[in-house]
Amino acid sequence: MPHRQRTTKIPKLVLIKPRIKDLREIYKKMIVYEATTRFNALAQAFQWYDKAITYLIDSKKMPLDVSKALSIAVKSRNLGISSSHDGEKELAYRTAIRKYEIVCACLAPPLIDAVYEQLKARKEHF
Repeated sequence: MPHRQRTTKIPKLVLIKPRIKDLREIYKKMIVYEATTRFNALAQAFQWYDKAITYLIDSKKMPLDVSKALSIAVKSRNLGISSSHDGEKELAYRTAIRKYEIVCACLAPPLIDAVYEQLKARKEHF
């Protein structure tokens, strides 16, 4: 009797969909006056979007027409990282997040502009 080769099963890739609730919690941290606290929250938002994009690619749900938005997001993110001026850094990060929102639109993430509207209203209130 010939020797049978054992076949090993390759485990299936477990896709974990990023939770919108987590991004909302990150955005709540942004409604503060200190720029460094907002930058830390934006960095966490970038991590959330990195996971979301990985999820979309692995689950084959990434829209085909978002390559331009993704390219602009990466360029804006890198501009923010390399900038030494807080205003320029925050504007670049905000632009990057807006483009990531386009890329991940099928996940319906909360919009960054709504967070900045809340921040603006809070600043006007005080």
